[in-house]
Amino acid sequence: MPLFRVGKKKTSSSPNLQATTQNRIEDDPKILKLEAERDDLLNRNEALHGENNLLKVKIEILLDMLAQKTAETHVQENEIERLNLILSNLSPENNRLI
Repeated sequence: MPLFRVGKKKTSSSPNLQATTQNRIEDDPKILKLEAERDDLLNRNEALHGENNLLKVKIEILLDMLAQKTAETHVQENEIERLNLILSNLSPENNRLI
């Protein structure tokens, strides 16, 4: 024989009493204030999530820009090195202007 029964719990209160209790809870100013505060916090949380996502996108854009500038700088440094090598290989007569 099972020790516990599975199923709905029987309540001794009537549906009218439960409804009256629920109405008192809903009308309680403390409950209303807490619900309003909860709603404000949920809205603020949603706004912060949106702001966080926007900031993540901005960081990605800045990282892409940094990578692009780094690559351009690398290409320019290689070009400068190549031109310096060409200059060093020129005859001394052509270096008089430098």
